[in-house]
Amino acid sequence: MFAEERQEKLLAILKEKRKLSVGEMSSRFNVSGATIRTDLRILEDAGMLTRTHGGAILRTRASFEVGSDQREEVNLSA
Repeated sequence: MFAEERQEKLLAILKEKRKLSVGEMSSRFNVSGATIRTDLRILEDAGMLTRTHGGAILRTRASFEVGSDQREEVNLSA
C-alpha cells in the first residue's frame, strides 16, 4: 500500500473513531510504529489532525476558532 492510500485510510478511520493509537494502526496496516508516526506527522502538517502521546485525534473546526476573549486581546494590542 502506498503512503497516500494509508494516510487516506487513517483519516477515514479517524473520522469514524475520533482518535487513533499508533499501536492499533501499526497492527491494522502491518507497518511499523515509525511509519504510522510519519503518516500522522504529515497529516498534522496538513492541518487534518492533532498528534497526541501515542496517537492522534481528529482536528475539528472548533480547534481553529479563536475565543472572544482572545479576539479582544488581539484587538487591544493592534
